[in-house]
Amino acid sequence: MHRMNARSETKSQVPDFRKVASGYAKDFMLAKDRVSDLLGREQNAESGRYREELLRGFLRTLLPTAVAVDTGFIYGFEKVPTSKQLDIIIWHRAAHCPVYDAGQFVIVPPESVIAVVSVKSNMTRKELRGGLDNLLSVAPLDCKLRKKPMPSISKFLVFYTRPDPIEWILPAIQTFYAKTLQEQHDLMDALVPPLKQYDPSPPLTQSPLEVFQEVWRIYPRLITTIDEGSDANYAQWMGPSDGTLGSMTYGPAGLKGLPFMYRHDKRITTAFEKFIFYLLEAVFTTLESPALSLLSAWGDFNPATGCRSGDAREIMEMEGVPLMDYEN
Repeated sequence: MHRMNARSETKSQVPDFRKVASGYAKDFMLAKDRVSDLLGREQNAESGRYREELLRGFLRTLLPTAVAVDTGFIYGFEKVPTSKQLDIIIWHRAAHCPVYDAGQFVIVPPESVIAVVSVKSNMTRKELRGGLDNLLSVAPLDCKLRKKPMPSISKFLVFYTRPDPIEWILPAIQTFYAKTLQEQHDLMDALVPPLKQYDPSPPLTQSPLEVFQEVWRIYPRLITTIDEGSDANYAQWMGPSDGTLGSMTYGPAGLKGLPFMYRHDKRITTAFEKFIFYLLEAVFTTLESPALSLLSAWGDFNPATGCRSGDAREIMEMEGVPLMDYEN
């Protein structure tokens, strides 16, 4: 998928499919609050478990049958710490055996995992830190037991409702990762070498996607609130986007770009549709499936070319923060 220019047009490439995709999203949104409406706040834990299963069930209907959607752990085989329990693990069942299988609860090897999702009801400071910490438990497994050419495990943090206001969110994400990378030197050691190879200035000597895949071993691709009216939606990309990318260097390592988290808009596709697009992109990459038309439709690219005029990812380039302390 390609960005053709910096200005984004909002006219849909596939207007009829957009109606179908938005219908999926609306059906999901209608279902998500049914248990909480019936049981009330006294049963928040049960409502939370229902919302996790609701999303797992929806993804099972959407993803290829070669892929399983379960909850459980990623096993480190006594050499790397096993992950924390993950709300949703999307793994390649057709090509891999689980370490342990108890129905929809599994313990799986790192090589089998395509994506993980942490699901939270409300975006609070505590829940944001908890979700990021949960996903971060996957990073050492991704870095040490899934080296190139295996793609990264795509990591998503999904909230059902947004906070008000939202201005604290990006600084909180930035603080979490700056502190974490200072404490976990093995992650910083895994991150810096691919970043040193990143040079966005033409002529390109390496595909940026190769660098992104290494960056995504540590950072979530998407932190999003799927509430229909929410503007608390964030995507990982490289930065800064102030026109200096590639022309300046950062820190003692001389990096020409840094991992950033940006807020993204949703004029072309909703936050929920973007989540599905990123997830399908990860699945089709792992399966090596040439599913350009379906993937393009979810992302609102031209299905014949994989392109559109403008940025279907809708990165808001003036609203981003670096995710590492590059001076240390």
